[in-house]
Amino acid sequence: MSSVVLTGITVIVPTYNEADFIEDCLSSMMDDLVTEVLVVDGGSSDGTREIVKGLTVRYPSLRLLDNPRRTTASAMNIGLETATGDVIVRLDAHSLYPPGYIARLTGVLQEHEADVTGGVWDAVPRKASVFGRAIAASLVNKWVMGNAGFRVGGGEVRAVDTVPFGCWRADTLRRAGGYNEDLARSQDYDLVQRLRSMGAKILLVPDVTIKYKARSGVWENVKYTFWNGYWVGHPVAAWGVKFSTRHLVPAGACLAGAALLGVCAVLASPWPLMLASPYGIVLLAAAVEARDRPAPVVALMPLVAAGTHVLYGLGTLWGLVKGVLARVAAGRAGTAAAKR
Repeated sequence: MSSVVLTGITVIVPTYNEADFIEDCLSSMMDDLVTEVLVVDGGSSDGTREIVKGLTVRYPSLRLLDNPRRTTASAMNIGLETATGDVIVRLDAHSLYPPGYIARLTGVLQEHEADVTGGVWDAVPRKASVFGRAIAASLVNKWVMGNAGFRVGGGEVRAVDTVPFGCWRADTLRRAGGYNEDLARSQDYDLVQRLRSMGAKILLVPDVTIKYKARSGVWENVKYTFWNGYWVGHPVAAWGVKFSTRHLVPAGACLAGAALLGVCAVLASPWPLMLASPYGIVLLAAAVEARDRPAPVVALMPLVAAGTHVLYGLGTLWGLVKGVLARVAAGRAGTAAAKR
């Protein structure tokens, strides 16, 4: 990694039907330091594109690019191919960014000769229902989502295994091969694993807080959590993509729970379920972690935590099954092709 002065900052914002969020997102991060802002859109039909085009009058550095594949990974690669800056900042359209966000992250990138920097991730509900507030609280609860540095925050600038969204040295991102477009989700975790294998320096900047507008509906969260788990299991089994151990813990817990239920059925006794009692402590700890929230949110937290773990774990297991089947099918196709 070079210590030369970085010049030019390119911001990339993947979008698809983000009309409710895109203007607030862009307005919150516009900075004189930014060379160009690339909104890479997957063919939005809700007015997102029109909003972005309208904002180009206010923000001359803003450009709208097309993303035919619609995925975040393809959007980032399109932006990376177009970018002229030495620094790439990825933004999420559902988030708001504090004043000086880009200046602070690029300053740490330069000062510490890092490859990637990122801030602390906080969550606010899109709707102020009890469930919506509980979901938002769960996303920053270490007993629900794990103890990643960007979720727990605090302390000084420090090395971590991942950061949300990211402020990158463009040459590092390109040397890593960009984003894996086979992944509809989990593309960030995959990229981080490749960066870490290269010896990249990833730093958390805990005095920078990103406000993420979390989904607040029950069904949308059920689907979102399940498919997040799926896009861990499937890439692991299908292509050998590596993830941190914490991403696989819910799947292991689901298997252990199923095994306990099987033992109960064989013995015709509920007593083996006592072995699951430590998990009850985890659920209680999740509620205690949320004790500064309103009482109804605290009361709901064990249910939200259990639901998140089960849905994510089942999604991962289903992804593993589908991934194994995909790999077997690919192997058979390759064998048949070799025999021709």
